[in-house]
Amino acid sequence: MNLEKGNIFTILLGLIAVIGLIAVSAYNTISGPLRSQVNTQLLNEAQTQAIINLRTAAFEAPYVDDDCDSDGHVEPRAFTTTTGNAPTGGGIFASTSGAKQNDPWGN
Repeated sequence: MNLEKGNIFTILLGLIAVIGLIAVSAYNTISGPLRSQVNTQLLNEAQTQAIINLRTAAFEAPYVDDDCDSDGHVEPRAFTTTTGNAPTGGGIFASTSGAKQNDPWGN
């Protein structure tokens, strides 16, 4: 009587499936903290760029003759209205101000 049942290919296919599950688990374990670290770094970079851009606008304001409401107060350069895929009612720094125009995500 032959007690051996099954096929070597079934065992190999099962082995490949187990290796695949281990690989996916390892990838998810490693990529989670890395993705979080990259998002944190981009957020910090965006905050730093915002501070630099605001300082640039504040430091150049006394040298710009742009008193848009004629009240005699020093005012920064007027912003450029956004178009396309941008927040409604928002604006960006003028392209001549020297401020960075894109965020770390490329928008």
